[in-house]
Amino acid sequence: MGGVKVEPVYDLHYAYSRDGINWEVTDSVSCISGNNEAIAQPCVVKENNKYYMWYSYRKTLDYRTNKDNSYRIGYAESGDGTNWIRKDEAVGIAVSETGWDSEMIEYPYVIKIKDKWVMFYNGNGFGKSGIGLAISDVL
Repeated sequence: MGGVKVEPVYDLHYAYSRDGINWEVTDSVSCISGNNEAIAQPCVVKENNKYYMWYSYRKTLDYRTNKDNSYRIGYAESGDGTNWIRKDEAVGIAVSETGWDSEMIEYPYVIKIKDKWVMFYNGNGFGKSGIGLAISDVL
């Protein structure tokens, strides 16, 4: 049958655990939500009593073939780890003009190595085209 393929829409919620096994969901309010977007795969870092989060987001329709609707890396900050301010424009990374990450970038994972912040991320085709590495001196 023809028509629009139904795609999932999701956002991020907060849960708490003392032992990493048993989890409590404190409320049903999203800590990061979008407008007609799917938001997933968060990576949270705490540095100097502030929380930083990177995540993937995409539009709900036509994201597999339309570059403008495909995955991007988003960014948010929090003072307490539960209430987040979305600041996607400050993420500091975007798709390239050409090449392996020119259509989509997604699934970020950020770690600190010595005095550098290192982000691993996937490129076009959900990483089929390659895995990237971005390095920054600051968060």
